[in-house]
Amino acid sequence: MIHKHGKGKSIKMAGVPGPVRYLVIKKTRAIITSIKHLIRDIVRMRAASSGGYACYTCGKVFRDWHDLQSGHCEHGGRNINDSTILYARDVNLDNLRAQCPYCNFYGSKNEKFKAKLKKEIGPTRFDWMQLWNRQTGWRPSFREMAEMKLKLSLMRNFLKNDDPMDMEIATAMVEEYQQELYSGGK
Repeated sequence: MIHKHGKGKSIKMAGVPGPVRYLVIKKTRAIITSIKHLIRDIVRMRAASSGGYACYTCGKVFRDWHDLQSGHCEHGGRNINDSTILYARDVNLDNLRAQCPYCNFYGSKNEKFKAKLKKEIGPTRFDWMQLWNRQTGWRPSFREMAEMKLKLSLMRNFLKNDDPMDMEIATAMVEEYQQELYSGGK
């Protein structure tokens, strides 16, 4: 079992020899970083509109999806760049929308974000999302993370294409991903 002992301290694994522990930690960090990057890209690519890519909160349109950031409706208050753990709120696509840097960091528009999101996904799903995001015991296994990475890679590849059929497939994949996430992968 992997344990994080505060910021900047090492990860300890009970009963695992040093070289093996190092490889497990290295692989785990790599896959977690990959998943976070894939999710960030998917969130920003999904903001496509007819004139470019729009900020979810203020509606400002950008020419390139790279100019947007992945904003959270529910913030965890933890270090988002922590590569040793994958939090529920970071992989929940219901919780994430593309935002311009101003709205994501400086704008105090989180209430607007929440109200708009609640209207978009419905109050029942919004309440379920909030409950799910606050889980502290959710810890995917390495295999579950590898499967998640594969699905997210496929989604991102479909979203990269301008083909409407690919966009439709990606939208269906996002919905399936969310349902699997909420049901515990069953």
